[in-house]
Amino acid sequence: MCYMSIGDLLLQLGHFEEARKNLKNALKIQLDILPFTHPDLAKTRTHLFDACYSMGDYFTALEQAKALLRIAQKSYPANHFQIAIAHNNISATLDKLERYEEALEEVEKAVKIGQHTYPLGHSEMSDMENLLEIVRWKNAQLVDLH
Repeated sequence: MCYMSIGDLLLQLGHFEEARKNLKNALKIQLDILPFTHPDLAKTRTHLFDACYSMGDYFTALEQAKALLRIAQKSYPANHFQIAIAHNNISATLDKLERYEEALEEVEKAVKIGQHTYPLGHSEMSDMENLLEIVRWKNAQLVDLH
């Protein structure tokens, strides 16, 4: 998994384009040899999501976030925090793509799950609630325009 290690390091250094190339190579190899729900595959997709999102490649980031949601739904119980994170990542990406109604649906799912899994005041929950307010505001602005 050399591509994965190099991609992870490049991601940490902020070299997103190079990280993405290495992570895509790692993903190609992993898809051939690992089961769909393998933790290494999920880790690679998470890092690939991060690289693409950081570069503004929101279409690829969305693809990775949706794949991560499918993995999480098959790997964890319905109220697991990984499912909440996946919904939140999808929402953040849809927000960047200005698909606010879809973003709102996803972040509402994230917050609902997060309320059952995170303790009060947890930073991940705060991030989800902040995104919820932002997306609600953008949806309201969109409604006001029509």
